[in-house]
Amino acid sequence: MDSMEVRRSANYHSTFWDIDSIRALLARRDCTVAAALSHDHHKRLKERIQRRLQDITQPHHLLGLIDAVQRLGVAYQFEEEISDALHGLHSENTEHAIKDSLHHTSLYFRLLRQHGCNLSSDIFNKFKKEGGGFKASLCEDAMGLLSLYEAAHLGVKSEAILEEAQVFSTSNLKILMERVERKLADRIDHALEIPLYWRAPRVEARWYIDVYEKEDGRIDDLLDFAKLDFNRVQMLYQTELKELSMWWELLGLPEKMGFFRDRLLESHLFSIGVVVEPQYSQCRVAITKALVLFTAMDDFYDVHGLPEELKVFTDTVNRWDLEGIDQLPEYMKLYYLALYNTTNETAYIILKEKGFNATHYLKKLWAMQSNSYFREAQWFNSGYIPKFDEYLDNALVSVGVPLLLGLSYPMIQQHISKAEIDLIPEDLNLLRWASIIFRLYNDLATSKAEQQRGDVPKSIQCYMHETGSSEEVAANHIRDLISDAWKELNAECLKPTSLSKHYVGVAPNSARSGVLMYHHDFDGFASPHSRTNAHITSIFFEPVPLKESINLG
Repeated sequence: MDSMEVRRSANYHSTFWDIDSIRALLARRDCTVAAALSHDHHKRLKERIQRRLQDITQPHHLLGLIDAVQRLGVAYQFEEEISDALHGLHSENTEHAIKDSLHHTSLYFRLLRQHGCNLSSDIFNKFKKEGGGFKASLCEDAMGLLSLYEAAHLGVKSEAILEEAQVFSTSNLKILMERVERKLADRIDHALEIPLYWRAPRVEARWYIDVYEKEDGRIDDLLDFAKLDFNRVQMLYQTELKELSMWWELLGLPEKMGFFRDRLLESHLFSIGVVVEPQYSQCRVAITKALVLFTAMDDFYDVHGLPEELKVFTDTVNRWDLEGIDQLPEYMKLYYLALYNTTNETAYIILKEKGFNATHYLKKLWAMQSNSYFREAQWFNSGYIPKFDEYLDNALVSVGVPLLLGLSYPMIQQHISKAEIDLIPEDLNLLRWASIIFRLYNDLATSKAEQQRGDVPKSIQCYMHETGSSEEVAANHIRDLISDAWKELNAECLKPTSLSKHYVGVAPNSARSGVLMYHHDFDGFASPHSRTNAHITSIFFEPVPLKESINLG
């Protein structure tokens, strides 16, 4: 039988963003002049906000300012000032000053936990009745409940008061939505859909700029600065896209391997979600390249490749040389050489910037990825349904988060430690919990389509097979596991570590990118739709409208 006759096809949607359309969109906007005009004004606004952060003494106002700075996406510009301010706020005096305010107590708790301070959740006991339960008087405090709801998602396991706070705030906010003014109702609806701590920072910042502009108590300097900064960073993303589109066109894989998901822009949206700070441009580009390459790899393991081809390819990746390339089928030869050269280019950048030879380390990451895919292919081809835990141990690798976060370690971490690099990515709990969250979100969104076309059973099917439960029960179990995994990830983020705070941040950010792509159980990566495309347009191509006075500085 001709081998082509037994190849499967997933019939993936073609890319919405081909190279020509990306070029056309990038060409529409020449911001060089506008950037030059706004540079001095950007600098002056930054200095004013720095002074505010340093000079404000009232805890209520300082907490609100820090929260706004973070939500507007400009906290990276004021890291030292925010750290100093929160250090100064972490005291009994602050707790006394805000003791009667559910809103400010919740904000205080959330901000400190977000910055790695393990503030006790006992701070909320003062809002409970003697007999238990939160005070009935809080049921009408919409802003307080909204802040409590957001704070409750920073909890760790065994914090019963935060679990109770989440239930209490959610139920009362749903009631209050019908009675509060439209602006606040929209914020409540946004939060109840996805809590702030689970949202991709850059997408959230763009949304919050519009919200903040309508706030009565807004600080105009901060709003203007956030708009300017968003547009300046957008220009950086466009520069990254130009580099990526040239690289992708030069490789020519979509033309030679038409069976896989061509998702360059969706991949870079993911990278921006994971590595937020603008200064890590090289890391974002490297992550995007790796993501589009392992997406293609995933698709020929899942769909296109024949068992004997996959075995030869897996062996080749594990050897990481060019000796056996002639044993590969034509489509795999081109792909493997693209993978080999791109990875070695990344190793060169790391060696040049950090003085660390990452070649062996990066080879290990790709071998790990390939081996996990091969194991799933073996399961499928033999009709084997793994136990749930067996599936998850492999699937948290095959989802690709360990590879991407492992890749980002030597590009973000200032001082590379052999002890840490030996742990990454398989034995570091920080990355493990982030991978589990991403994998389970992915499974909820993709399992139906993948089962229809023929693929290895996902977590839902493995749980159903092992326990005899219904699909609905299995899906609810997966959602409970996601909630528990967030608590475990929160705990890891609070532990003392030699890892830089920016690298620690990529773990929850990768989980947030999973929420962005797969919430509402819809696959926004393989089947891009209006929501994903709207995010891509706003993050990459549409600048925030500026007042004429801002443009002119």
